[in-house]
Formats: sequence, C-alpha cells, structure tokens
Amino acid sequence: MLALLGEQLIDNARLAVFEMVKNSYDADANSVVVTLANPNTPAGKISVVDDGSGMTLETLTGVWLEPGADVRELQRHRGIRSPKYNRLPLGEKGVGRFAAHKLGNKIDLWTKAKDSPEFHVGIDWSEQTNRRYMDETEILIEETAGEYFKGSETGTRIEISDLKAEWTRGDIRRLWRNVTSISAPFSTQDDFDVKLDVPNQKAWVKDLLGVGDILGAAIWRYDFSFAEGKFNWDYQFNPPPGMKVEGYKRSGADENLPLPKRIAEWLFDEEKLPNIVPENFTDDIGPVSGTFFVFDQDRDVTVFIAEQNQIASFLEENGGVRVYRDEIRVYNYGEPGDDWLGLDLRRVNQPAKAISNNNIVGLINLQMSSSAGLKEKTSRDGFDDNVTYQRLRAIVLSALTHLEGQRSIDKGRMRRVLAKNGQDSRINPNSAIADLRREVEKRSLGPEITKLVDKVEARVRDMQETLLRPGATQMHVATLFHEVEHGVRALYSAIKRGEPIDKLEQRSGSLVELLDSFSNFFRKTPEALVRVSELVHTVSQLNSDRFDRHKIVLSTPVLSKEASDFELKVPRNIVMGAISNVLDNSIYWLDQKWPNDTKKSRRGIRITTSNYFSEGPSLVIADNGPGYNLAPEDVLQPFISLKADGMGIGMYYARLVMEACDGFIAFPSAEDVGLPASYDGAVTALVFRQGKWK
Repeated sequence: MLALLGEQLIDNARLAVFEMVKNSYDADANSVVVTLANPNTPAGKISVVDDGSGMTLETLTGVWLEPGADVRELQRHRGIRSPKYNRLPLGEKGVGRFAAHKLGNKIDLWTKAKDSPEFHVGIDWSEQTNRRYMDETEILIEETAGEYFKGSETGTRIEISDLKAEWTRGDIRRLWRNVTSISAPFSTQDDFDVKLDVPNQKAWVKDLLGVGDILGAAIWRYDFSFAEGKFNWDYQFNPPPGMKVEGYKRSGADENLPLPKRIAEWLFDEEKLPNIVPENFTDDIGPVSGTFFVFDQDRDVTVFIAEQNQIASFLEENGGVRVYRDEIRVYNYGEPGDDWLGLDLRRVNQPAKAISNNNIVGLINLQMSSSAGLKEKTSRDGFDDNVTYQRLRAIVLSALTHLEGQRSIDKGRMRRVLAKNGQDSRINPNSAIADLRREVEKRSLGPEITKLVDKVEARVRDMQETLLRPGATQMHVATLFHEVEHGVRALYSAIKRGEPIDKLEQRSGSLVELLDSFSNFFRKTPEALVRVSELVHTVSQLNSDRFDRHKIVLSTPVLSKEASDFELKVPRNIVMGAISNVLDNSIYWLDQKWPNDTKKSRRGIRITTSNYFSEGPSLVIADNGPGYNLAPEDVLQPFISLKADGMGIGMYYARLVMEACDGFIAFPSAEDVGLPASYDGAVTALVFRQGKWK
C-alpha cells in the first residue's frame, strides 16, 4: 500500500517535488527552498525546507504518517483557510506527503510548530516495505534540542537520499516551471516564494526565469491610481527584442477616468449616463491603485520571446487580477477559474481589443482603513456583492479599458511590422474554419453552433470576394483575415476546453457581429451622381437628435452656401456611413472634454468644404474637442482606439470607403482649410480625387 501511494499515484519525480512544495503552501509558508545536490549521481540528495506552521506530535502521527488522511480536503470543502495568509489548501487526497517515497529510499524530516518542540522522523523505506502489514512498521519520532529551527522559528525540513533516479538538466528545468507557477507574482506580506538551488550544476538553472523575470518579460506594464475623482496612470510598452519596434513610456496626471457606456448601463438607471467615473465612487472604498502586466500569446508575437513555454505555464496558473487589502490578499480574486471582472466575456465581445485572463497578471491595492464598504463574505471567498463592490469593479474595469486603448496603438504597430516581415503569410481563416467545423461535428454541439459557424464561413467568403478584388491592398486582407482567424481559433480553443454552450454561442455571435460591421461595405451598392451638400444634409438630419442630446452646435457652411459645393459619383450609403463615423468620434470626444457640461454653446462641430488639396475637393469635419491623441497613421488602422467602448473599426471603415471611392483621408491644420480659430480640436478631411466643383 505504501509503495502504491508513493510510487504509482504520482507520475514522476518532478511532480513528487511539486507535491511537497504544495504541502509547504498549505502549511502557510512564506518561502520554500528546494535543493538538489548532485542530482545526477547516486550520492544525490534532495531537500525541501519551508518556514510554514510546522507540525506538532499529534499532526505528525495523526495526519502526516496516516495514509489518506483527508484533512486538507475537508478544509477546502468547508472553506477553512489558513490562519496567517488566508489560503485555501491545494492538497486534497492526502497522498502528497508520500511523494518523498517516489524520490528516494531514505527520508529525514525535522519539523517545529508554534509552542512545540522540534521533532525528527527518520524513515528507510527499503526496510519498511519489507514488512507485510502496516501495523508491523516501526517509525521512531524523536524530540530534538532544535537542530534546524531556533527560538520561535517554525517550519518543516525534509531531506531525501538514496535517490531512485538520476536527474537530468531537462528534469530540473521542467521542475522549475512547475514550482514557479505557484510562486506569488507580487511583493506582498502573503508572498509564497519558491527558490530552486542546484549547487553542483549552477549552469543548469542559470538562464531560467524567476517570477520577477517573467513579469519583466511582459510587453505592457500599466500602473494607475484613482482617488477623489483624479486618475493618474503610467503606461510602458516593451516590445520583444528582435521585433524592431521601439518601446516607450507615457503617463497622465489628475485626469478624469472615462467610464465605458456598457459599465455605466449596469450601474445607472438614468437616461443620461455619466461618461466619467464619478468622484463619489470611492466612498467607503478609499483610494484604488493597481498594476497590470500584460502579455501577448499570439503565435506571430511569441516567436520573438525566449522561454515562452515557461511564461505560458506561469500565466495558466497566475493569470488574472488579484485584490490585496493592506498587502494581504483577498481570496478568491485572481485564482484559476475566478473571473471576477468578466475579462473573458469582454474578450468575446471585443476579440481584437479586450484583454483576457490568461494574458494579464494584475493586482489591485486597497486600504483597510478606508474600505469599510467592502465587506468580506462569511465564507471568506470575496466581498459581498453590494453597490460598493460594483463601484470597485467599475473603477478597475474603467482603468483596464483605458489601458486597452493605449495598448491597441502598439498592437497596431506590431501588426504592421509583422506584416512587413511577411509574418501574415501564415494567415489562413479557411483552414481555421475547417478545423473548427471538424471539432463542432466531433463533439456534436448541435444545430445552433453549426449555423453560427456557417454564418462565419459565409462572411469570410464575402470578405475574400470583395477584398481580393483588384485595388484592395494586401494589408487590408492580411489585417482583417488575421482578426477573423484569431476569433475562429479562440472559439476552437473554447470548444476544446469544454466551455458551456451559451458561452460558445456568445463567442460565435460576437465573431459574426465583427464581420457584420463591414457588411455594408462588402455589399456592392450602385454608384450615383450626388452633390456633397446632399450627403451632408441627410447625415445632419439623421443625427439631429444626437446633436441636441449631446448639447452640440452644428455649423454647416456647405448647406448655407457659405462654402462651395462639389459633385461626385459614389455609392451614396457607404459614403454617408464614413461621414457618420467621423461624426461619432467628434461627439464622443466632445463629451470627454466637457463631461458634465450642460451649455449647448460650448461644444461645436463644423462641416464644410475646402479646395486646399491639389488632389481634389474635400469635405472637412472639425470640432473643438481634445483633438486626435493618436498619430495619423494609427487613427486609420483597424482595432486601434482610445475610446472606452471603441472597437477601433470606425475610422478604418471610413478609410476603406474613401479608398474604394478613389479618395483618401487627411488631417490638415485648421489654418490650412480656413477654419475659425474656435475649432481647435480634431480636423478630418475626406478628399475625393474625382470630385468636381459646382
């Protein structure tokens, strides 16, 4: 029985050490040191030393030496957490303590609990397993004078000798990836820090990444704080070496924190929703600060990242956002399977922009003295789901959305570099859809999912027929197909993970919506001879309610004949769509500049014409908002947006429309196109090469 427990229930020696490290975690240890001395020789020795709670004589005899004792499983089932660091136990079956038997024949254990003497246990498994029955075994437990743990120190030390197998360099490196996965990613009071030492083979572990190294390999780091209505942030972009993209830092101080509309809708019942996080959101919460480390596991990016396998393994265990109050962790936020912010669902709805749980390691810091409104549940598995908690979620999600906007700029830069390097040559949405269809059929997921796959495939065919026509640039094809393939692969992975049908339907539906956003463009509408003043009149009428609702003064010199009119032959509907997308941007950013303003005379949009461009007449849309905070080339790239709710396809759509109409989009200065000085915000010109002045 002992041989079965030690030898056969644990697959290999590496996992046996991992089980012992998990035992240290359950014992409320702050640090564990795993040492493998001469592991590739018969004289090798393995030791695991922690500073946890240690064991009393009763625990030694009644738990540690009792096969199958289910103490940890009962604690987990009842939600009983460790007294010092509030941890739920990782152990369940009561066999981890026999992992040492997998490693070697001789085990020496020293342990000391609080207010208890140090005890030593020596076991020679080769002698014990020669006995037929367990009641014939004799194991000597000795009280020591404190050989290893002095004074008030507590902990457990296990040494294993007469090893059963020699360890290779590969074994050691795989062990490191295992134990790193449960190391605490942040420097806080309840850290669990694991160190691995191979004193006679330092070269074997020289280049392995510690937790700090893994976080240092994050492509994005974002620090923020929000208190008394003021938002401060620091953003760092650190592209992988060899990608030939320059990194940089950016920051903001004492700003408003934009509140995404989708978050405001589940917090407020009013018709007029706030577009910034109100100052009173921190009442009974206090200052909220945080740090996010964000990774990119797209296969075109990971080829530039050394030790990607180790990073992926770490993220699988540590991905998510944790919460700390006075540096003590609040469980279960950030545990595997816990998605308290709904990051994966956001990723379904915004696949190109939103960050998922397995790509982020984050912490949120709160102060105990000022967060009285956040009440921990009796079961100690998080805060009560009250209004204060929902405000905390809104603050964190709003900061995360702000990060995603900044990040979308740099994802676009990386995408363009990868395209120039020919990385997009591997993009093949048809292959991804074929794989997806096979998986759906294999798992018999039903007609609804099959219909959604059919829709995705039909939209892709539309894209191929339209975008592969003469004149469509390969960048358009590569960019859109890349996002489609990414969405299909994410759905494929979700199916293999066994996600519920309703989640799969959400993922499928969101992918179809992304493609439907371009449906008007793909649809070949007939061209018609039209005056630009007619287009402006129609768009103005369609948006008149919006202008009134957002307290915007609209000026249209082209309609009052103060500006010249011109004629063009274009598909009418898609050009109006392009104009509306530019207006959408102006309306949004005017609200951001004056979030609480009720004066209609302050916000303004002007639609006029200009003969500034030698290529042809232009329609100019200007406002007095904050202006474009993106480089011109980024404004027109897909999936790049600083809007809290933006998908980053509106201006890209407008760009495609203008190119299809033999035109282009430009961003002149207000002086160049003769605008009044009051229009000091964004200036966008739709230039039509085939336009003719009337």
